[in-house]
Amino acid sequence: MLTIYNQISTAVSALRNKFWKKEEEGQTMVEYVMLIVLVALAVFLLTPNIKNAILTVFSNTSSALK
Repeated sequence: MLTIYNQISTAVSALRNKFWKKEEEGQTMVEYVMLIVLVALAVFLLTPNIKNAILTVFSNTSSALK
């Protein structure tokens, strides 16, 4: 009886370790998007010439679509 309990306990532990990993590896897509948005926002705010150029492109595109 004890042998069966040990086998079941070992199997449950193996499944738990397989599906419920405590360590996370690498970045998720959300983290990459947040990083890109922060960098784009910094560039957008710190460089007025690029800001004006981007706004002009979007304005021209918007008016061309109308």
